[in-house]
Amino acid sequence: MKYEEVKNRLEQLELITQQNNPSSDEFQNASAEIFAILLKDMNIREFEFMGRHMGRRMTIDDEARLVVAAAEGRPLTDAIPLSVNADVAYKIKRSRLNHGLSQQELGNLVGMTQAQIAKIENDQTNINLEMLNKIIDVLGGKMEIQFDVGA
Repeated sequence: MKYEEVKNRLEQLELITQQNNPSSDEFQNASAEIFAILLKDMNIREFEFMGRHMGRRMTIDDEARLVVAAAEGRPLTDAIPLSVNADVAYKIKRSRLNHGLSQQELGNLVGMTQAQIAKIENDQTNINLEMLNKIIDVLGGKMEIQFDVGA
């Protein structure tokens, strides 16, 4: 689906849920379709992570952008920018999963526990640059830091 199609359909379904009693068939069917659209190509944890870390309430526009990014196989952070820490957390988890590693396996490779990796991936702890660099090296990525100190 294209962005406008997704957005229009989500808006239609949202209107149905607003106009009907939650126990009605119309409400239940619309809700089920909303979840089917949202979770077709992303899982509930990814969706929840994005909503929790975007710093504001998620809109239908945001949902449509996420649906399209997921359908295209792009990182969800391409659709909705997050804080630097949340973006890094998301990218570590996505890369780990793409490499077929468990949190325990990644932790073993970088000298951390599974619990520490879980906290990093859920943006529940800060990570220093040295540890971030180890994780990125294991996952085959690169870290680039640029800044201009001015004149």
